[in-house]
Amino acid sequence: LLAACQVEGEADAEPTPVPTVDMMAIRDQMQLRHQATIPEEYAGLVNPVSATEEVLADGEDIYATYCTVCHGETGMGEGAAGQTLNPVAAPVAQTSQMLGDDYLFWRVSEGGTMDPFNSAMPTWSNTLSEEERWAVITYIQSLGANGAGHNMSDMQHENGMQGMGQGHGNGNGNGNGMGGPP
Repeated sequence: LLAACQVEGEADAEPTPVPTVDMMAIRDQMQLRHQATIPEEYAGLVNPVSATEEVLADGEDIYATYCTVCHGETGMGEGAAGQTLNPVAAPVAQTSQMLGDDYLFWRVSEGGTMDPFNSAMPTWSNTLSEEERWAVITYIQSLGANGAGHNMSDMQHENGMQGMGQGHGNGNGNGNGMGGPP
């Protein structure tokens, strides 16, 4: 059956090698970054803004202006500049659902040029106000919630999971802010 799918004259053609991505290395790098200790001034912060239409619109505008070039329109790290970086831009639409507000605010505020991140993400606290940083975080969290506009702290409160993913650790003493196993 599969032979019928071949294009005539290509039966003896060499297959084109497909570039591979070392997914284990990427996972290990992401895990190391996500287990970083959140600085005291950020630890325990909870997003003070609700995912209203106005906040989401503001966050979307900020994201389009400053973030899309690396993180892409969908937030999955597919931005043109983000693909050329090492490490590549994070899929924030996905990771924002697993990380606490404090971690996200820290990363947006301070960027990623320091260990263990060593990324090209700039420091946004010099460019964006605190309110703008929370708005863009709210927008990013809505990307990962299928556009539902839910952020992690709202879902945690709805489900009675306060403290999970808020930089308080996972009960294993590692304080990774992910609220689950390392």
